[in-house]
Amino acid sequence: ALKSAGEDVSKSVEWIKSVQNPDGGFPWVEGEKSDCDDTSAAIQLLMLAGEYRAVDRAIEFLRTCQNPDGGIKYFGESASNSASDSWAIQALVSAGENPMNFSRNSSSVLQHLLSLQTAEGYFNYTAYEISNPGYMTTSAIMALLGKYHPIKILPVYKSTLVLERNKTITMPMEIFTETGIDELTFITDSAANLTVSVERLKEVPDKIRLENAILYLSINVTPSNVSGYIKFAVPRDSKGSYVLMKFNGSNWIRLETEPLGFDDSYNYYRAYTPSFSIFAIAEERQVMPTVQITPPHEGKVETPKTAESPSKEIAEHASVDFKLLVVLGIAIAAFLVGLALWLRR
Repeated sequence: ALKSAGEDVSKSVEWIKSVQNPDGGFPWVEGEKSDCDDTSAAIQLLMLAGEYRAVDRAIEFLRTCQNPDGGIKYFGESASNSASDSWAIQALVSAGENPMNFSRNSSSVLQHLLSLQTAEGYFNYTAYEISNPGYMTTSAIMALLGKYHPIKILPVYKSTLVLERNKTITMPMEIFTETGIDELTFITDSAANLTVSVERLKEVPDKIRLENAILYLSINVTPSNVSGYIKFAVPRDSKGSYVLMKFNGSNWIRLETEPLGFDDSYNYYRAYTPSFSIFAIAEERQVMPTVQITPPHEGKVETPKTAESPSKEIAEHASVDFKLLVVLGIAIAAFLVGLALWLRR
């Protein structure tokens, strides 16, 4: 946690090294026997600090924690459990080891963890006991994703560029790769050059809430009189429909978003925005308002038809009725003339 927050952990690393037991493992408190969970946690910290010799000793101890069923125990003669499996998998991945190769009797720690998952999706504590399934499941998810501590914090990012009059400029966004934004294209019809600032928000302001969608990324682009395109990427294995959301100062609106194609890893989308503000890549959960915006030089915006006034409708109906009367009158007159001529004969 301290490392993720940018704090100096050198003293913590030195203390952790000092309590490593002769068997290579780590205790929950100085002077106690080694246990498997604390050893797995220590491995992740020591890898971060580059203390590889201590890590090698700790992994050797971790091998003594593996039961005949392939799972990891907490300590002593206890049963293999999903929490210890998860801690061990995280430690192994952080050290560059393959959990599938960490096995006993042809059963790996990863296989044992998966064997504890129920039909409902949660994970049991052991093969015989259900205990705190919420914690067991969250621990398993992180391990199965191959994630380990410390959690990586995305760097705060801000960049500026000069947008010349009547020019278009495309800005690759490698810094945003982890969060989806792939490319920004800026357009302006300003009479003067503009300095454009692009910033990833460290956190979304409390007053901003994105309903009916999951917030993936927030960026802020200034000044507001710059239009352009935002291209973003979503992993191919992600389910659902994705759109670009824009915060207009009081609520979120959905921009018209078009798919651009895909490669082996990502689906790509692009959205046009008439101005830049706070944006978010969102998974659409239900119908939300869509702002129909036509990009410049790509067609005209149709003017919506307005409802005609009641007085105009009445006038039109009156005109139709009058025409019917005229036609009817002419028909009657013709009939009477014909009848008169017939009688005279």
